[in-house]
Amino acid sequence: MINSNDITVISVFSGNDGGLTETMIKSILHFTNNHPQFIIADNGKNKELEKKFDFIKMIENKGKDARHANTSVRHASGLNIIFPMVKTKYTAIIESDTLVLRNDWFDFDTDTFDIMASLKCVQPYGQQLHMCFMVFKTDKLLGVDFMPEVIGKKDTGFRVYNMIADKNKIFYLKIKSCKSGDTKVFPKVFNYKQFEVYKDDDGPIAAHFGRGSDINRIPVNTLGHPENQRKEWIKIFNNYIKEK
Repeated sequence: MINSNDITVISVFSGNDGGLTETMIKSILHFTNNHPQFIIADNGKNKELEKKFDFIKMIENKGKDARHANTSVRHASGLNIIFPMVKTKYTAIIESDTLVLRNDWFDFDTDTFDIMASLKCVQPYGQQLHMCFMVFKTDKLLGVDFMPEVIGKKDTGFRVYNMIADKNKIFYLKIKSCKSGDTKVFPKVFNYKQFEVYKDDDGPIAAHFGRGSDINRIPVNTLGHPENQRKEWIKIFNNYIKEK
C-alpha cells in the first residue's frame, strides 16, 4: 500500500481557468488524510494559488518560444521543469482540470506494477497514455522528456508510454465517457470529452473535464456556453463531497 506522504503531485496551471485548478487541489485534500506534496508549474503567472495554499511549491514556466502557443507544448514544458524536482518515491501527474473522487485514488499494486494510468489511444504512430491522471514509481520515468515528439501524433502520452520498458508493468485504468450515460458522478449532459476514471467496480477514482486550459474549444451543449458547463462541473463535485 502506498502512503500518501510518499507522493508528490505535479500539475501545470494555465491561469484564468475558472477555479478548476483550485478545485483539483481541494479534491486531493478532501480525499487524502495526509496530503501529499505539491509542485505546480505556473503558466499563468497567477499568485492566487500560492496565497490560498501556502504548502504548494509554484514554479514559473518561463518558456517563451513560438511552440508555447500550443497547449500540449506548454503542458509538457511545465512537466519537464517540475518533475526533476520530485524527491518522493511516487509521483502523481494530475492535470488541472481533473478531480480525484476516492480516498484510495493513489493506491495500486506496486509489487506487480510500476505505473497506474489509462490508455488514451492506439494509432498508427503508437500507443499513448492519458496524461490527465497517472500515478507511478518516480524512478521509472527519470530522464523522460515530456515534450511531444510530433504534436498531435506522438504527444506527451506517447513519450511516457515508451519510457516504460515492460508494458506488463502498466496497470491500465478504465475510462467511461459521460456521453455514454454509464458514469456514476457526472451526468450524460457533459457530452464532449468529459469522462470518469475507474480502477475497479467501486466507483470512479477521478474525473476529467477536458480542455480546461482552452475552454473555448468545448462546444455549446444543453448547459449552454462552456463557462456554464465548467460551473456545473464544479457544482456537482462540491455536492458530491458533501456526502463523502
